[in-house]
Amino acid sequence: MQIGNLNKIINLFVVGFFVNAIIVLFNLYVYPQNDSRLILFLQKFDSEASVVLLLFISIPVALFWGVVVEALTEVWRWELMHAFHPKLDEILAKLLTIHSSLELYRIFCTKMQKALQSLSIYNDDSIAAPETKQGKEESILPTRYWTNIAAALLFRHGTKEQIEYAIQHYSMYLLATNFASILIGIILLWAYFMSPLQIKLFGVVVFLVVFYFLIRYATDKYYFAYAHIYRFAYIFAREKLNENKK
Repeated sequence: MQIGNLNKIINLFVVGFFVNAIIVLFNLYVYPQNDSRLILFLQKFDSEASVVLLLFISIPVALFWGVVVEALTEVWRWELMHAFHPKLDEILAKLLTIHSSLELYRIFCTKMQKALQSLSIYNDDSIAAPETKQGKEESILPTRYWTNIAAALLFRHGTKEQIEYAIQHYSMYLLATNFASILIGIILLWAYFMSPLQIKLFGVVVFLVVFYFLIRYATDKYYFAYAHIYRFAYIFAREKLNENKK
């Protein structure tokens, strides 16, 4: 599912400015103030005009880092992981203790697909994949196809509030996974540069706990967003079926 341009831009800038802040803090800690080129560069901006110039410089840099993080995060987001590991969602749900969200997602996914299949106008035989199961041939349509149909129905027939509700949850899923990607980098930097060993281990453990809750939050928002989309498509299809019977 795609999010609106405003949500996407805000997401990129929030993530990008967060990376900028990490870079500044990293330079403050790792290098003595007199040896850090970044800090010496920032010290030159001591007037109002310089601050405005620095702001104009930081905006495109933040946008750049936002796009970089988004590109890296897209590699391991659930859509790609599902393509290689169909049962990964079940494992994640148990590890993240969000099995109820997964069940809601699956229930409405199944109901939505069956309801839309009953409407012949949404069937596409060209993507059907006939499979033989216990001697009985069944036509299995890819779930991703029906997910795209359900999302299209929401954006075409849903109210503004219903669309925004789905977008808000999906936007938070994207933002949380982006922060999780940044946190991976923070953990690596912390483990490499921090000392002594006790502080290094303590920091890594704290960051891993934060990473766990970020992934838990992101996955829950993902399931909730699509459960909302499936629920709308299911209700829409049932109403169409009832109209056809009259």
